[in-house]
Amino acid sequence: MPLRTLVVVNPASRSGATGRRWPRVEPRLRDALGALDVAFTRGPRDAERIAREAVRAGVERLIVAGGDGTTSEVISGLLGADLGGDLGKAAMSLSAYPRHRATAAGASAPGSG
Repeated sequence: MPLRTLVVVNPASRSGATGRRWPRVEPRLRDALGALDVAFTRGPRDAERIAREAVRAGVERLIVAGGDGTTSEVISGLLGADLGGDLGKAAMSLSAYPRHRATAAGASAPGSG
């Protein structure tokens, strides 16, 4: 059974480059991973909220399309998800969006490291 996947996209990262490139990256991720949901950040701390709500809702894999700040917020959201001390529920694949577009889907493919 495929993992329930959410991509947290910060379209403002890298001076807006992530938002401009997302339409080309999304289909490659879907081809590599299958079904996935996408959530766009709209401001500070939004990635933290999205990640916290996602793990509480049962998302098993988060992919971050953004920079260091977005990744940090997602990790904070996971740590603040209040899962009753069951860290096993928070154990998920967390991948950062690579800078090189050519490797975007391959870097996130299951079993690729």
